[in-house]
Amino acid sequence: MMISALGAGGAGLFWGWFIGTRLRHVRHRIANWLLAFGTTVIFATEIFLITGLQSGAVFLGSTASALVSYTGWLEWLKTRLMPSRLLE
Repeated sequence: MMISALGAGGAGLFWGWFIGTRLRHVRHRIANWLLAFGTTVIFATEIFLITGLQSGAVFLGSTASALVSYTGWLEWLKTRLMPSRLLE
């Protein structure tokens, strides 16, 4: 049970970071967010069915935390590396 939860956590971290990189440069934001959300639901359902509730919850939590971390990291990079005159 612990091995499957760790595997689901690793898959969730990868998936959240991957979604963050793909949704950065988009033209149709709503359609792409809906597609990413739908795919995440499908992956989470598969993990729920194969490994159980605990691993599915770990997958969803790690996906959300990776996506939030990636977004925060990008914002930090923008403010840290952009010259201050461009921010005004």
